[in-house]
Amino acid sequence: MAALAFLPGIFSIFYGDEAGLQGIHNLANRAPFPWGKEDEDLLSYFRNMLSIRESNEFLRTAECKIKDINNRYFAYERLSKHNTALIIASRSHYELEVDIPNEYQNAKVIFSVGGGTDLRKIAPYGVLILKRTI
Repeated sequence: MAALAFLPGIFSIFYGDEAGLQGIHNLANRAPFPWGKEDEDLLSYFRNMLSIRESNEFLRTAECKIKDINNRYFAYERLSKHNTALIIASRSHYELEVDIPNEYQNAKVIFSVGGGTDLRKIAPYGVLILKRTI
């Protein structure tokens, strides 16, 4: 979800995903919204992720440049006049070790899922988002 949320444009998900609703295969695949029974951890994740997206105004107009897509991860960069962000999303169920480009070695971590203290390691299906000021 984070890889999608930080792409250009409007972030859109299927009804109820933020609350943990599930469904497959047909038009009647979703139950009513589970008011009072939402998945609180999932809601917290979405709120945190989207507040970071909203608070980094440069993302509204920043260009997007794909850095790498392979069977281990998807990496892209958001670029504006004064800020850049590097988004690396794992596509693997194994912990990944990735090379952080030199220009991001001292960047600020603005969002991480499953990350520890070693920025080169990304948790299975985790994400790392680094921001730097130019």
